[in-house]
Amino acid sequence: MFESTQNREEILESLNRLEIDLADTYAIIGTMKDFLNDTLTENTQFRLENERLRDRIEELESSTNARKSVDSLQKIYDEGFHVCRTYYGKVLENGENCLLCQEVLS
Repeated sequence: MFESTQNREEILESLNRLEIDLADTYAIIGTMKDFLNDTLTENTQFRLENERLRDRIEELESSTNARKSVDSLQKIYDEGFHVCRTYYGKVLENGENCLLCQEVLS
């Protein structure tokens, strides 16, 4: 009979320890879930910000390329050639100003 009582107490003690260990494990899992949720939220924010920044870079590059084109046309015009569609490449007469060219350059 003594052995049966001792065995029962050991089993109950083991179950109590297991219950405590499980509670600790659940707490750790809860903390990990919170951390994962925060990380995923932050990741989504970074992805959106990255997409906006890429769009802005593309916008700036387009603007820079357009400015370079206008600068190139301005250089051609300053060298004495038309840059308008109507007379493109033809020589400007001395002191001549072409309103069509100036419109392209503005």
